Amino acid sequence: MALKNEPINKKVDLKGLRTQDESFEVGFDGMVTADNVDYTRKGKVGRRPGRADTTYVPGGTIHSAWADKRLFIFQEGTTLKKFRAATDVTTLRTGLTTGGKLSAYRVANTVYWSNEFDTGVIDIEGNDRALGVAVPDRAFAVAISGNLAAGRYSHTFSQVETDGRESGSPQPVTTELAENSGLSFTLTPGLARRFWLSETNGDTLYLAGTVLAGASSFTYENRQPLTNIALDRMLQGPPPAWQDVDWFRASLLLGVNDNLLWTNEYNYELVDLATRFMPFGERIHVIAGLEDGFYVGTENAHFWLSGTDMSSLALTQVADYGAVPGTKTRINGTVVGTGEATEPLPVWTTHAGVVVGLPGGQLKNIHEKIVDFPNASVNGTALYRKTGKQNHYISVINGV
Repeated sequence: MALKNEPINKKVDLKGLRTQDESFEVGFDGMVTADNVDYTRKGKVGRRPGRADTTYVPGGTIHSAWADKRLFIFQEGTTLKKFRAATDVTTLRTGLTTGGKLSAYRVANTVYWSNEFDTGVIDIEGNDRALGVAVPDRAFAVAISGNLAAGRYSHTFSQVETDGRESGSPQPVTTELAENSGLSFTLTPGLARRFWLSETNGDTLYLAGTVLAGASSFTYENRQPLTNIALDRMLQGPPPAWQDVDWFRASLLLGVNDNLLWTNEYNYELVDLATRFMPFGERIHVIAGLEDGFYVGTENAHFWLSGTDMSSLALTQVADYGAVPGTKTRINGTVVGTGEATEPLPVWTTHAGVVVGLPGGQLKNIHEKIVDFPNASVNGTALYRKTGKQNHYISVINGV
């Protein structure tokens, strides 16, 4: 921690989260030495709640963790694990890449996570699976005899998991057919598929058939009306690994290197990389969503984005200093200021102190001109705790 224009050993009063003290004096001469206490802003000490120590001895290096009130996960070496108690640690996945940090977001009973290299989903049962369904390879057709009219046909496939989740589709293939022809495909056996086909010489693809799981071939040769279900996932795929994530207007917001990406509405396992992104020119460290907009903190600046349509957001720069990655958490809005906020508010550490993201793009720096972290360019971690009537935001930062 660097203190502006102050000796490094001088106590600095940091006025941040609103608190109410329940404290007492110690002895006739005041406190000389005390353990296991909290020091209040009024110069008194308060009882600190007791804690029971539990120790988990890892088999490797623990370098990243994420938790909410329902789930605690961490990466130990190349393994993702779930922690419930020191004697109840479960392996969720092995073979992960090291070097990043865990970032996750819960939507109802599902947690979407990434460690900057790998991605996954943890379901209501606490089990991990892959994020999204793999896009199938392009499938080329061979003309056969059938009942299709002469003309040009565009076609493609999507894959469907057993739980109903569907992949995106690759670029369609176009085949010219003579009168009374059909289409024949040789497929790699795997998941069930949906077959999408255009009308004769048409451009829009519609659902035209299904392929059972494990099938190695498929033919389409009937001159029959197509369904009215149009293809809406062309050139889309699973989200790439991210360094930070949040939620806004039914989409997950992803910080992928220096790009902001957003998933399909209410489908957090599909993203259109051709249209659903916004470049920021430098690495994104923090994304913090609220009901009326969201903040993006990069290496050297902060921005507020708002609007009803993700494709036409209004962007305003709200700070000229950068965010420290990994330090974002949520606090109860009623403990900030006079307590008028009704939604949970994001709080994180920046190069100029700790900030709270208020609605309307009001970025409140509660430590401005008091404390800064000018060299905090590596990463950090943070938590919010409420102990008694005290509200604490605690962050640990590398690179200071």
